[in-house]
Order: sequence, then C-alpha cells, then structure tokens
Amino acid sequence: MTMIKCDECGKDISDKAASCIGCGAPIISASKIEFVSTPSNGSFGDFNAIFGTLRDKTSTAIGDASKLGKRVFKSQAEKDAEAVAEL
Repeated sequence: MTMIKCDECGKDISDKAASCIGCGAPIISASKIEFVSTPSNGSFGDFNAIFGTLRDKTSTAIGDASKLGKRVFKSQAEKDAEAVAEL
C-alpha cells in the first residue's frame, strides 16, 4: 500500500482508497487505470475499437463520479427531507 495525497484537500490517503477520507473526493490512481493494449497490426479499425472502449469506460467513470459528488454535496435541507420521508 502506498500513501498518496488527495488532489482536492492534500490529505495523505491510501492509493487503494475509493475516495478521500478527508473530503470524500473520488481517488483515481495509476494502479486503478486499466490499460488497453495496442493492436499488433496497427489498423485504423483496431484503433477505433480501442478508442470506443476508452470512451465507454470514461463515460461510466464520469457518471459514477457525478453520482458520488451529488451524494457528498447534498444540502442539509435535502438530507433532512429524506430523513423525514423515511419516518
């Protein structure tokens, strides 16, 4: 396990953490990035497939980060309304 600094608040955290324990920011480290291998024949069709895969993975990661951000930054009024609704 390696300690890294949070890009948002600068707190020391594990590189294995999904989010910062200080501010809740999602953590993306080099060890979590999936690399796609380059095709051996180098045709443009293969590169289109690789970039399509990267586009899909990026889109999913952005959606996940957006959902996390909305949960972390809910206003107190929204949290209170949800608690009342649960009662």
